Amino acid sequence: MPGGIEKQLTEVAMKMSQKWLCLPYSIFVVCISGASYNLFSYFLMIGKMLEYKGWELEVIKWIVLFGYFMGLLPGLIIKTMGGIALFGAAAMALVAFVGLGFITEVEEAGMLVLVLMWVLLFIGACAGSLAFIASIVTSVKNFGKKVGVLVVVLMIAYFKISPYYEFSFYQAFFKGGNVKW
Repeated sequence: MPGGIEKQLTEVAMKMSQKWLCLPYSIFVVCISGASYNLFSYFLMIGKMLEYKGWELEVIKWIVLFGYFMGLLPGLIIKTMGGIALFGAAAMALVAFVGLGFITEVEEAGMLVLVLMWVLLFIGACAGSLAFIASIVTSVKNFGKKVGVLVVVLMIAYFKISPYYEFSFYQAFFKGGNVKW
C-alpha cells in the first residue's frame, strides 16, 4: 500500500513541475515573439540602405503588421495542430531570418530582392504571431480557470513590453554600429 501512495505522489510532483516549468519557457517565447515586432523598423533601415523609397518602404511596414496580427488564424492553426504548431513557428522563423540575413548582404537590390524580403518578413511575422498564441494556449491549458486568466494577462504584458526591451538592448550595445550586424 505505501508503494502506491509513493507512486501517486511522484506522478503528482511530475505533473506539477511540468506545469510550472512551462511558464518561464512560455514567457521566454512571448518575449522573443514580441521583440520580433521590431522587424519592420529594422528592415525599413535595411530598405533605405538598399535604396528603396516611398511605397516600397510602406509595404514593408504593412506586411509585418498584417503578418503579425493575422487575426484568428493562429488560434485555428494551434487548435488543429496542437503543440506541434510551436515547432512549425520555429521552423518558419528559422527560414525567414536566415533568408533575411542573406538579403542584408545583397550588394545590388532589385524588385526580386524586394519581393523576397516582403515574403520572408511576412513569414517571420506570422511565426512570431503563431509562437505567441501557442505559448499562451499551452500555459492556459496547464493551469486552472482562475489562474489561466492571470497567465494570459502576464503573457500579454511581457509581449507588449518586449519590443521596448529589444530596442533598449539595441540602443545600448549596437547604436552607431553596422545595422546589418
